[in-house]
Amino acid sequence: CRCAWPVSQQGYYMLCWASGFSKYVVIAWQWIVKIMELLYMDTIVVQRFLSYAPNARSWSYIAKQRAPVTPRIAEVFIMFVITWLFLGNLYLGSGEGKNENYFESKSMNNILLRSMAARREGRTYSYCVVVLWTVIITIGSVVLPAYIIFMAPTIFFVVYSGEVLTDMATLFLLFDYILKWEQKSLYLIQFAACLTAEQRVGTTTYVQGARATAEIRAQSFAYLWYGGILMFVLIISYHFRFGLIWMWILPISMVYFFIVTHAMPYCMHGWPICPNDTGACVFMTALATIIVFFLLFFLKHGCFLFPCLCVPDVPGWAFFPPNTAVWSPLRGVWDVNAGFFLHPFSRLWAWATTPFDDEKCMWEPQPENYKSQAFMW
Repeated sequence: CRCAWPVSQQGYYMLCWASGFSKYVVIAWQWIVKIMELLYMDTIVVQRFLSYAPNARSWSYIAKQRAPVTPRIAEVFIMFVITWLFLGNLYLGSGEGKNENYFESKSMNNILLRSMAARREGRTYSYCVVVLWTVIITIGSVVLPAYIIFMAPTIFFVVYSGEVLTDMATLFLLFDYILKWEQKSLYLIQFAACLTAEQRVGTTTYVQGARATAEIRAQSFAYLWYGGILMFVLIISYHFRFGLIWMWILPISMVYFFIVTHAMPYCMHGWPICPNDTGACVFMTALATIIVFFLLFFLKHGCFLFPCLCVPDVPGWAFFPPNTAVWSPLRGVWDVNAGFFLHPFSRLWAWATTPFDDEKCMWEPQPENYKSQAFMW
């Protein structure tokens, strides 16, 4: 087994902390980082997607706006290449180190988790530690990549102002900062543990076998191709319809990444990827983590996922807007989810049993919802 799967001192070093105080420091800090990342990404969803949809910077607007020809051509050209530039940043980071590949790091963490779960410590006194790390790694490899893939084209579409240099620098700096969080957290842990230079190298060395290398590359490309195609489709489609219905991309992407994380290793290598005694626990813990997150996500954003659920605060035309400039109906009404959060079952029952008629769902915007033709967004 050690010849086939990675023998990483980092994973074993964490297990050595299982009987000491340091493990609580590491796990507590990992939870702080993950919560901070989730809050950060969800705040971006609120501020850069919900507060702007269904506003549309349509293709006709770009063609007719009063601006020099070169910036307009540059805007269209950049839309077609920004996706692949951003994917290159995910693939190599800001340098050429292998560990800076964002998606490869997710596969490496999952292999480390299986390696930890297969050891005697993981099957005995460190069982609870394995469960905690399963939750943390599932959030990092399933939930956060879905947010990044969805928000990268959204931010570029919303914040693009025609200042090419400033807009692109803002996008790359924003997400490069997100990608560096875990690396900076590792530095803090190394400082808190008082590690020497030799120990820092030893605890971050990742030695992998041939099958592990093949799995990491396969999962990395499954992440990259899905992310690249989806971001390209979104950034083009936003210029036709920029409605709330696109928010379904988030849960759909999470399901896809969960399947990639757990199905691809088994399809490639079969039963050896399932640790004895702990394999089922790791999978069920990861599944339970995603189910709980889905429930919280639907409770928090239910009004922006299901048309007609929270009318009149969230009208139906916000999901399928016209291809013209309209004001967002959600500006300053961010408590619309409160009624759904407090009474989700009664709201969903009423939503499922009531016909979607035009009068109730408000499928067509009112005249006051349209922007003036002279307004430049």
